Amino acid sequence: MTDDQARDNLKQIIAVSKNELNMTEDYFAKFQKVISARQVAQLYKAEREFGRVMMKEMKTERQASGPRGRSGRPAVNPGTSN
Repeated sequence: MTDDQARDNLKQIIAVSKNELNMTEDYFAKFQKVISARQVAQLYKAEREFGRVMMKEMKTERQASGPRGRSGRPAVNPGTSN
């Protein structure tokens, strides 16, 4: 990867992070109109926990399905019947 490619990738990551922050701020303001700040905090906590559980389940499923190559397809071992 060249410096220019790395710089472009980092700029994209920063742009996505800024967009996520803006959406979080917008929804926080909207949520506060109908629920308390404590409830908003609980909602965000529940969302983070849900994400963690989903990622853990995906990791477990991926490990259970065996090794995979870079393409995401099962790894092919030469000389076997894969």
